[in-house]
Amino acid sequence: MATKMPVLFIGHGNPMNAIEDNEFSLAWQAMGQSLPRPTAILAISAHWETNGSHLTAPKPHCNITNSDNS
Repeated sequence: MATKMPVLFIGHGNPMNAIEDNEFSLAWQAMGQSLPRPTAILAISAHWETNGSHLTAPKPHCNITNSDNS
């Protein structure tokens, strides 16, 4: 049986939070180190315009990003 992962809502706030060392980016880093590594991530954005609703995905087993640089 798969381990249930927490559901998180993380608003981006100021886009500079992605590149600066501040209380938000440091908290996100600590959260990433304390949670189990997920096998999938679902990201939903309100900043996407399309004609209708669509589900997109890469080819199976495709590593899109590697946040730990390994």
